[in-house]
Amino acid sequence: MKSSTLGIALTILIGGAIALTPKESNTKATAPPANTCYVPGGSGCGSSSCHNTSINTGSGFIQATFSGANNEYVPGQTYTINVTISDDTKQRFGFQAASVDQNNMQAGTFIVTNTNNTSAQSSGGLSFIGHKAANSSATWSFDWTAPSTNVGPIKFYLAGNAANNNNSDSGDNIYTSQLPVNPAQGVGLTPVMMNDAFKIISQDPSQLVVQVADHNAARSISIISMAGQILYQNTVNAGETMLRIPYNHLANGIYLLQCDYKSIKFVKQ
Repeated sequence: MKSSTLGIALTILIGGAIALTPKESNTKATAPPANTCYVPGGSGCGSSSCHNTSINTGSGFIQATFSGANNEYVPGQTYTINVTISDDTKQRFGFQAASVDQNNMQAGTFIVTNTNNTSAQSSGGLSFIGHKAANSSATWSFDWTAPSTNVGPIKFYLAGNAANNNNSDSGDNIYTSQLPVNPAQGVGLTPVMMNDAFKIISQDPSQLVVQVADHNAARSISIISMAGQILYQNTVNAGETMLRIPYNHLANGIYLLQCDYKSIKFVKQ
């Protein structure tokens, strides 16, 4: 399925490093350096080593649209993202984008659909998509495939360069924006069996329904945060195979359900 127009947590970053010095201008005009779209822990194209300017001080902006209804994604589905920079005072434009999950890890896959003006890069375990030949065009379109499983909220980091085309790093405007996308309502986990110990049958906002393998002795089942904190623990009695585990007290996020020293990662949303 391919939806209409992207508007992601996804995290889109547009780093339009278009021109630095005459020596470097051709490289930057061809494609931006990887990881310059202000992803947490990364760098930005307004830094002193790039365009050396404060971000979002010009009269323009950068924006993205997401083709998924209500800015929601279904695992494994592909969507179209359209990016636009607006700044009537500049003549040349470029961008870069990235998408990460709540842990700032790579989320989803970018697909270049126009090889004439868009390019893909990777750095530090993250993927980036950006301009290929910076010019007077200030719009780009590409596809993004959502992760194969529900990873919770995703954020697109966007950074764009509106340049004055003077072959130096002076006089350019850098704009940033973020686009969050969320799992589609009703999209939960596909039941997953972990070493035949247990599986999640279903989940709703208040509880998990879990099927546990039959056992002749009591044992415990726990919900654990990604930081290792036990947030819920209860006893599974001998012969008990179907459990309803309340979790409406938990904040939205990613957790581990553990039983018999085996675990399943799930998303509370």
